[in-house]
Amino acid sequence: MELKDKIKDFRIKNELTQENLAKLLFVSRSSVAKWEQGRSLPSIDILNKMSEMFKVTIDELINEKDIKTMTLKNAVSISKNKSLLRWFILFIILAFIALTIFLIIINDRFNDSSENEIDVEISSYVKITESDNIFTFIDKEKNKVDYTKEFLSKVQVLNRKGNETTYQDLLSGYYLKLIYNNSIVMENLKRIEIIEDYISDYKLYGFFISNNSEVLDKIPVYAPNFDFNDKVPDIQIFDNFSVSQSFKYPYMLYKSGFFASSYDIIKILDSNYIYDDYGTESLTYNIQVKIDANKLSKIKIFAVDNTEEGFHLFKEMSTIGGKITLKGMTFNEQRKDLQNYEMSYSHEIIYNINISYISVLQEIVLYQYDKNNTLISEATFTSYLDYSYKGYKRKEETIYVIVKEVYNNKDKTTIIGIGSNISVVFLNGFGYANNSTITI
Repeated sequence: MELKDKIKDFRIKNELTQENLAKLLFVSRSSVAKWEQGRSLPSIDILNKMSEMFKVTIDELINEKDIKTMTLKNAVSISKNKSLLRWFILFIILAFIALTIFLIIINDRFNDSSENEIDVEISSYVKITESDNIFTFIDKEKNKVDYTKEFLSKVQVLNRKGNETTYQDLLSGYYLKLIYNNSIVMENLKRIEIIEDYISDYKLYGFFISNNSEVLDKIPVYAPNFDFNDKVPDIQIFDNFSVSQSFKYPYMLYKSGFFASSYDIIKILDSNYIYDDYGTESLTYNIQVKIDANKLSKIKIFAVDNTEEGFHLFKEMSTIGGKITLKGMTFNEQRKDLQNYEMSYSHEIIYNINISYISVLQEIVLYQYDKNNTLISEATFTSYLDYSYKGYKRKEETIYVIVKEVYNNKDKTTIIGIGSNISVVFLNGFGYANNSTITI
């Protein structure tokens, strides 16, 4: 990965915008943008600051290609300096003359009529504390300003996606960016950008799936980094083998950047982050869950949230399978408590759950043969757990193995060379299929 990609990756992982990173490094936002676009390289001093900020070493930030590029640029710079030194004094004189002329022109323009005035945008970050008859905005220094509906009806308003809306969509609790012309006075307000518009306390964490009629009184998954109080059961012990309830229920949870999932039976096909200038806007997961076609039953999708119960039934499906979309909002509680009006604290989270029914193995039989084509060993396994417990030992004289896969309505036989891996789909004890790898 190149330096430009690493800078962007570390910035996003630390939940920083380009503008935030620029302020921390005392550079312009355009400098950060050029680094991430590969149009320029940061100095050694800036790289040292980045390594301390992101808690990584310089070697993790730059590779050999980056070092060569920086070295080449330094060599070119030294060569140019020799030539530029001859013209330095002349340049200073010309620059002084140009600056004088520029200041005269700027002064003349400011003295012209308002039609020729140069507009400079100035920003202010506020929170709405009242949105009834009068809109009251307050900034981080607790300065308040009131606006009438009539006044705001003439001001451009943009929502979090950058689409135009109206003042009527502004509610108490929203974070705003106010853009003024030239100075922060009421009559110069020309645009309002919504930074944060989620004022509910409801949070969606994720989901779990059940394919039985069990009545649930707590969340049947084990995720130690999630604080659900008494809603999450402890790890259970079966036959001296430590497993969690996650083997029984496909689930996926997300909270403040931490993920938990029953990866044995859930496959994440892909994920998609969407960012805006103020943080994460949305996070989408496309997920696949496979169920044994020979054990058809109704399944229930439960949403895991921060309600008193901790979860609720979202959808009940028939045995034909299909796609379920579960969406909601989640937010970073620490960021919300900071009351930093310049950053959003919430984002949408979407789970696209694809449920399909497939044929899974009833059993798998491994026949070992020697160089004389004589059968010297036979082993049968009915599950991956069975395979793990019994263990598979290849005999020293084995030359090849015949693998017999037994399904409900057909058998499949394959000749495999020793040392090869085969991928099989076993059924766990709760009716869900998961891919397993067996080494011959």
